[in-house]
Amino acid sequence: MLGASAVKDTYELLRDGIRKVLLLMDGKVKPKINLSLKAYGNDSKPKINREDKKEHQELLSLLVSDKEVLSHVDVNKEDVDTELKEAVNLLGKIVSQDIEEDKKGWLLR
Repeated sequence: MLGASAVKDTYELLRDGIRKVLLLMDGKVKPKINLSLKAYGNDSKPKINREDKKEHQELLSLLVSDKEVLSHVDVNKEDVDTELKEAVNLLGKIVSQDIEEDKKGWLLR
């Protein structure tokens, strides 16, 4: 049971982190970003079969893909808000600590 909670936490951390970055982004930049998942504006979880490893892997791939899109935002500019810089950096840490890529795609560690 502990493993299921850990997996759930990682997915939620990614979703919440992406949502926070989107909330902090400048309105000029946000419309130019094309994300895979469109449901970051609400609190509902993506509807997947929690027992299906393939669905979990597909969702994880979408989340990591969206994180990668957001990581290309230049947070090193002087005029970028500190909170946005921290949120983007935190997303990077979540992925580097909890997720790895292999031949099959993105997997939880």
